[in-house]
Amino acid sequence: MKNRLLQLSAISIFLLSGCAPQRINQVQKDAEETGSKASALITQMSDNLPVVQFENDQYINPVPISKPKFDAPVKITRCQVQYKTTGRRTFSNSVRI
Repeated sequence: MKNRLLQLSAISIFLLSGCAPQRINQVQKDAEETGSKASALITQMSDNLPVVQFENDQYINPVPISKPKFDAPVKITRCQVQYKTTGRRTFSNSVRI
């Protein structure tokens, strides 16, 4: 009986541990891929590419600016917001708001 129980437990442990080598191989593969990507990025960083490209022509956006999706009444779109203060305000005080 003890021998049979020992055999069953050994087989179950062996079957359950079967996933471990697959997981280890997958983690190793992912680590190698990440390392190769990092090496490629480091190599790319060492290349001296120009940061800014100067053009002689002005850039014109070929896509027109879209109209708002809602049609608000003129009263709402052209409203003026008044800012009332309790005392005199200077430009430096207004910037700190």
